[in-house]
Amino acid sequence: MYRVLCVSDDKVFVSNLYDALSSEAVNVFSEASKEDALGFIEESMPSCLVLDLRIGLSPAFIIFKALQRAPEASVVILMPEDLKAVIPEDNFPGALALRMPIDSGRLAAQIRGQLQPRV
Repeated sequence: MYRVLCVSDDKVFVSNLYDALSSEAVNVFSEASKEDALGFIEESMPSCLVLDLRIGLSPAFIIFKALQRAPEASVVILMPEDLKAVIPEDNFPGALALRMPIDSGRLAAQIRGQLQPRV
């Protein structure tokens, strides 16, 4: 069973992602703060991290760095359109960067693709 951690404070977005992945062999967990996300990572390393940059750039970088100690975990960065010019995608090496807004079905397909090579 895969564990997907979605770090976002958008409850509707998280709920839609949960619904899109609910039929998969995936458990979706969500955290809205840096502290809670770091606690989750410490206790139960996720298979995939979905990191919404709308939580703030500094907290997002800290969470991303914490996950780098587990190179087998995949990372999907959700980048709002207004940050495109400010944050180069290469600030998150090895991560799949996707522009927001994004349809939860498309995001679920991208997450499946990130998990698939490890099956």
